[in-house]
Amino acid sequence: MEINSIKDQISKGQIKKAIESFLKLVPLSKGIEAALLHLKAQHTTLQRNIQMGLIAHEQATIQQKKQVQSLLYLIHQYEKEVTSSSPLEVIPGPNNDSKSKIIDLTKKSSPNEKTVKKSTSEEMTILFVALSLTNAATLKLEQQKELIEAGFLKSSQKKRLKLIDKKANKIRDLSNLLLEYNPHVLHFCGNGQPGLILTNLDGEEQLIEAKPLADLFQLFSKQIECVILDSCYHEDQIRLIAEQIPFVIGIPSTLSPKASILFSSTFYNALSMDQHIRFAYDLACNVLKMNKIEESLFPSILTKDN
Repeated sequence: MEINSIKDQISKGQIKKAIESFLKLVPLSKGIEAALLHLKAQHTTLQRNIQMGLIAHEQATIQQKKQVQSLLYLIHQYEKEVTSSSPLEVIPGPNNDSKSKIIDLTKKSSPNEKTVKKSTSEEMTILFVALSLTNAATLKLEQQKELIEAGFLKSSQKKRLKLIDKKANKIRDLSNLLLEYNPHVLHFCGNGQPGLILTNLDGEEQLIEAKPLADLFQLFSKQIECVILDSCYHEDQIRLIAEQIPFVIGIPSTLSPKASILFSSTFYNALSMDQHIRFAYDLACNVLKMNKIEESLFPSILTKDN
């Protein structure tokens, strides 16, 4: 069966059938196969819970959407593998589970080529940008940074991440910070305001329009792998940014400070262990779920491919 037929099954909501069809494709790397088997088990469990009335409709819909995103991501990896005809290595996730990440062993990136996966020897720069924070928001940012550092300092990959925190009050501050630090992950920390709001030339606070903001990130798209809007979520901004950047994560202001800190610390701890951004996001959401945080409050993720 061709990959387009599998995509057609997904569009019709035939997830189980699509996974089973995907598993029959040849060649199929061990990494993709393991991830598919893991996804199949998740889907089976979800369907059983739905039939038994053990999960609310809204929560079931959220989980189904996440499973579709995961499946589409695996299809993207498969197409990349087939096109490159290069062997792929499987790196197990935490506790050697089946949710693995896949890296190309032979393909060498040119200096200008955009890559999401980086070698363990390369340092990843995380730039936290505070947007005119209140005292409460400043405290949250400080606690968040402390937990993140405490988490990956215990890791053998402790040199993987470089955390930088700066303030941005004026519109021009944003481009200056990107030029100076050229981050891999850009994490905006707000006060709960809808979107990125900075001071313009007249000294007035202004919501940055989504299109010029996305255009700015397009200029730095060869370096930035992920943009996070933390307590400054704006639907138009996040969607247009996602057209330029591989991953965009929106953390809603309705998520409690403790839960937000838990999400971020888990996310960055996974990155410090050289995990993929998508895996780090899924892991952080799983930790929220285990702490019985309402799924409707979970951070959202958009990808450039989807």
